[in-house]
Amino acid sequence: MLKKTLIPAILSAVLLSGCDPIRIPDWLNLTDGDTIVIEPTAGTLYHTEQDVPDHDSNTDYYYAQLSSEEQGAYDLIAAGCSSYSGEITLNPISMDSFYKAQAAYTYDHPEVFWLHSFTISSVNDQAVGVTYTMQDDYQSISENIQNMADEIIAGIPAGSSTYEQIKYFYDYLVNTVDYQDADDEIDQDIRSVFLNHSSVCTGYTRAFQYLCDRAGIWCTMVSGTVNDGVGHSWNLVRIDDHYYWVDVTWGDPVFTDADVNMIDYNYLCVSDSQLLTSHVLDHGIRMSNYESDSVFTYPECDDDSLNYFKLNGSWFDSYDVSTVKQYIASKIQSNDTEQIDIKFADHDSYQAAYTDLFDNGVLVGLLKLYYHQGCSYSYTTDEAADYIRLSITSN
Repeated sequence: MLKKTLIPAILSAVLLSGCDPIRIPDWLNLTDGDTIVIEPTAGTLYHTEQDVPDHDSNTDYYYAQLSSEEQGAYDLIAAGCSSYSGEITLNPISMDSFYKAQAAYTYDHPEVFWLHSFTISSVNDQAVGVTYTMQDDYQSISENIQNMADEIIAGIPAGSSTYEQIKYFYDYLVNTVDYQDADDEIDQDIRSVFLNHSSVCTGYTRAFQYLCDRAGIWCTMVSGTVNDGVGHSWNLVRIDDHYYWVDVTWGDPVFTDADVNMIDYNYLCVSDSQLLTSHVLDHGIRMSNYESDSVFTYPECDDDSLNYFKLNGSWFDSYDVSTVKQYIASKIQSNDTEQIDIKFADHDSYQAAYTDLFDNGVLVGLLKLYYHQGCSYSYTTDEAADYIRLSITSN
């Protein structure tokens, strides 16, 4: 609750530092003559109890990893952002704790797209306020994106499982967004995806998280590196009691400059063993003016029962030339040759299959048995994923 006095220690800190008195943001709706108290044990400051934001276990993954003091800062940021306020007053908090709360809120809430740029007000090396760069049209943009997301969600077939809904969002983003690094600030948020249909990894990640949040699916974003240290972001989802990795960016053939316009499912609901051979998690915080290690933790993703290739019969635990030939033949016989996925559990099996199929002529020999009028074929491979994709067209 709002009080009528100001704690002397806080006031003294402001006066001794030579700063102006702490500025109170408009969203508190104070009347003339009101003053406030910052209660150290409470950790939060609100005009009424109704201002305290609710916490959703589907969205507030990083919030749960904060101390009570950091959660208080998170709550104040949340309350200010919910009313599109750019100026937010904080209970005095260490800089490290502020950055942790700021990062947690940013990671938990993709809908708040204006958190890229901010200025911290500090007293005696403690953060007492934060100002975000805001524009007058942010609320209307937010509402527009919300309506767009709800229309996308409305297109999910009735009765779809959680996995099917996640795949629906994965497919939608790959099919409607182009990977393009325009060096634009909005590339890092959901505006690039929903308004421009062009983004980079962070835009894909936040848009996927936003859709899952709106649909009530547990999802968060994570950051790390790929390709020898290149920064990257992707998603973590939970289905029933299991966690899975999702990387929509790597599912988009535009990202990999692939010649074929087919979705890559190597990064949909996969386990640690499938993703973390190419992706390295970063447990810290990386900002232009602040870095910290070992801040956040992540669960183990050890279930691979929702691996797309296992679900669709294109997974091979080991390589056997007869088994692979029989699989390709079954696709030809059913005229299902536009995309023939072949996914191996280990790299040695992948290498053996590649050598036999393309270097030793096994594929050509098989095609001659079925295409007496001739045919053409193309293939793509992903060595990191131990994956081959064939496409066969009869003459």
